[in-house]
Amino acid sequence: MMWVAPDHASVEHLRSESRAFSARPPPARSGVGGFVDAVRGSPPVTWFALIGVYALFVSWLFLRLVTWATGVPAQPVATASSAGALKDRLLRVRFLESPIAIGPGNAEDQLVVDWKYADAKWVDHARAHGMRKSHRLILELDDATRTVRCREFHTESGWNAGAGGASIQWKASWEIVFYQYEHERVFGLQVQRDGSLAPSLSYAYTFDLREMKNPIIAAVTAAGWQWRQVFFFSPPWLRWLHG
Repeated sequence: MMWVAPDHASVEHLRSESRAFSARPPPARSGVGGFVDAVRGSPPVTWFALIGVYALFVSWLFLRLVTWATGVPAQPVATASSAGALKDRLLRVRFLESPIAIGPGNAEDQLVVDWKYADAKWVDHARAHGMRKSHRLILELDDATRTVRCREFHTESGWNAGAGGASIQWKASWEIVFYQYEHERVFGLQVQRDGSLAPSLSYAYTFDLREMKNPIIAAVTAAGWQWRQVFFFSPPWLRWLHG
């Protein structure tokens, strides 16, 4: 653009009255382009709120689906057992060929099931090794809804030491496991609890989660109760999150 005037002030006056530099709003677009324009024009707080609502919905849906997928309905019985009767029945459950222990939990309505399925120390190639693995179920008996809710914990620890140094590994998880089968054999001079060497040159263990859960689920459903697995125990007013 060019403005011609006898002096600078006149040029500035012409420029101020000209519409050459006035911003013209672009025409509104439709379709995907209009959606993109709306997104760009919205404040960030709105989108953070929408993302938060979506994340909460997905989390709630995940919890409900996991509970539904792992649930086992109660068997039809004339009269469902009381919480006390079911607790006594569970304490009498016996597990075949597995050192699984079941006992009372921290609360009156809880039971704890432990399986320490791997515990060994051995020496090979001038290095000492050790490992320990366990799986725990915490059962909560809800007498109002005739539901047993279960939480799972898994821990593993291992160490080795020798002339080249030492290392320690530890892992703990709070989880819901659908299926797990594990078998391992380690070779070396086995070390007994008193520190002496055992005559065996290998140690093997087998972990099958079905051996731990199936007898308990069978006792629960046979008593007219339903089985549910959850990530956390919640008060009655919050159980709509996971059922």
